[in-house]
Amino acid sequence: MVSEIRVQCGKFLSLKNTVSVESNDIMETDSLISSSVSKLKAYGVSICGPLIVWAGIQIDGDKIKLERKIILQCKGDVSRIPKDFERRRACRAGPCMYARFEGDERNLTRAFET
Repeated sequence: MVSEIRVQCGKFLSLKNTVSVESNDIMETDSLISSSVSKLKAYGVSICGPLIVWAGIQIDGDKIKLERKIILQCKGDVSRIPKDFERRRACRAGPCMYARFEGDERNLTRAFET
């Protein structure tokens, strides 16, 4: 089986049972994702579905602010999760660029390096 990464643009994702957290510092995104997943696991919630990094621009007069959110789809009861996470029963994300790896899982680390 040939391994490939399929990329699609303009896709909309309909997600259920999501939590999100704001990411103000682009350099700390990886550590924010790791700590968020750890917190969720501590509350008995597991992650399913794609990791979504949402970005938007807010204009207030002459100030421009970049907003970023990490959105995770969950299995389990998210009502017990601390309030530093925004919780939603349903979430629609898009339009977005979506990448999916297809192939042998042993080649997955190579896909992350690409």
